Amino acid sequence: MAALARSAVSTPLLRSTTTRDDATMRASPVMTVKAPATSAKFASFMKGNGSLSMSRTAVVSERATLKISCGDSRIGKKPVVVPKGVTVKLEGQTLTVKGKLGELTHTMPDQIEVVEEGETLLIKKRDQSRSTGALHGLSRALTYNMVHGVSEGWTKNLELIGVGYRAAMQGTKLQLSLGFSHPVVMEPPAGIKVAVEGNTKVSISGADKCEVGNFAAIIRDKRPPEPYKGKGVKYAGERILRKEGKTGK
Repeated sequence: MAALARSAVSTPLLRSTTTRDDATMRASPVMTVKAPATSAKFASFMKGNGSLSMSRTAVVSERATLKISCGDSRIGKKPVVVPKGVTVKLEGQTLTVKGKLGELTHTMPDQIEVVEEGETLLIKKRDQSRSTGALHGLSRALTYNMVHGVSEGWTKNLELIGVGYRAAMQGTKLQLSLGFSHPVVMEPPAGIKVAVEGNTKVSISGADKCEVGNFAAIIRDKRPPEPYKGKGVKYAGERILRKEGKTGK
């Protein structure tokens, strides 16, 4: 009993000032985390003895090219019949057509080939691309317009509707009275003939269909028909959409 009392007196009671977590961490043994096994190449790279070279299998996939082939145009497949009295001359891509009403020349695109077989002209494509297909029918239509123009010609008719609206010829010039303070005088381009019938009907004719239609459109644009009474210059047979005017209460 005496020995126990002496040990108690000589050994002071120590108070712990650390938290429970700190004490637990100090009391716990040291934990060693072992890294997973790696390949020899990766380990060599990590030690700095060399560079990491990983062999990859390159997968090369060739993308299929989208090819769109265009069939023959229904208009382009039709042969152009050359009537008697019309001569056709081909010089490379330049087509010249001559007849009783004049001579016309047109240069075809490089994708289009014109073949003369007897008394007909065949319009053929040099490739099957979409752009060539778009030009196929157009080239055939232009060729037909040339052949028909030099043999029979093209005509466009206009009508003048309105009080005081009238047309007259002054030599080769066309004079129009369209409700302005002054008359409208127009001179037709070369190769275009203008005839006036009954002061209200104008006929435009020529071998070139483009020029005939263009000059007729210019005349119509001087006084387009308005939708209430229909007054103005209109094509023969053109239907004008009418509007209902204001009505009194």
